[in-house]
Amino acid sequence: MSGPQKQPENFGKGIPIFPVQDASASVEFFVKMLGFAKNWHYGEFASVSRGECTIFLCADEQGKPGTWAFINVDDVDALAAQWQAAGAKLRMTPQNFIWGYEAHVLDIDGNVLRIAQDHKPGEFGAWTRDDGSRWHQLQDGSWERAE
Repeated sequence: MSGPQKQPENFGKGIPIFPVQDASASVEFFVKMLGFAKNWHYGEFASVSRGECTIFLCADEQGKPGTWAFINVDDVDALAAQWQAAGAKLRMTPQNFIWGYEAHVLDIDGNVLRIAQDHKPGEFGAWTRDDGSRWHQLQDGSWERAE
């Protein structure tokens, strides 16, 4: 009988795979609209990065449309403004929550980049669900619909 197996201790960074319709069009969007750099592009599979964030773009049956990636950034307001000025669609404008201050931007295929930093002092904002409804988190951790 063998002893306990050694468990892996060191994980590298996870890399989300965004399903896309057209890898070339998605690379162009990420580079021109969101300021990412193209790492490589082979047929229907590509890699883009900005800072320490890397995203794979795949037009070959990996993932489901509407995939989300959570990305820590230094300044949500500045980045959201930059992306909006470039023509990117914000799914959610910068909002303050108990877990952080964040905004959501959509890529051309409906995938979501959820950019966040530490929460700011003050009131918490309204979370936008996929159906477009908005919800406030209460002090006890429960949620109520924002009207």
